[in-house]
Parts: sequence; C-alpha cells; structure tokens
Amino acid sequence: CKDLRTLKTTDSVRDAAGELAGGSFHALPVVDGENRLQGIVTSTDLVRYLLDQY
Repeated sequence: CKDLRTLKTTDSVRDAAGELAGGSFHALPVVDGENRLQGIVTSTDLVRYLLDQY
C-alpha cells in the first residue's frame, strides 16, 4: 500500500507540480489545516493553468 500524499490549501502551484512530477500520481487531494478535503488537483489542471499563463 502506498502512502497517501496530499497537498495543503497553502501549497503553491510549484509544490503541486513537484509532487505530481515526482511520483506516480496523476491527482492529489487538497486538504485544509484540519485535514478536511477541499478539492483535488490533477496533472491536467496544472497543464491548463500553465497554458492560461502563456
């Protein structure tokens, strides 16, 4: 069983990209300071974000 990886609501886009690029994950849950689910970030979300920037 793999460890569950999460992003925090305070993490940056760079943090998210690093987590997704560094592992075999294509999506990560985003949690707040009390570990409540706030959303999910996918590799597609990051690509779309980058395309919108340029």
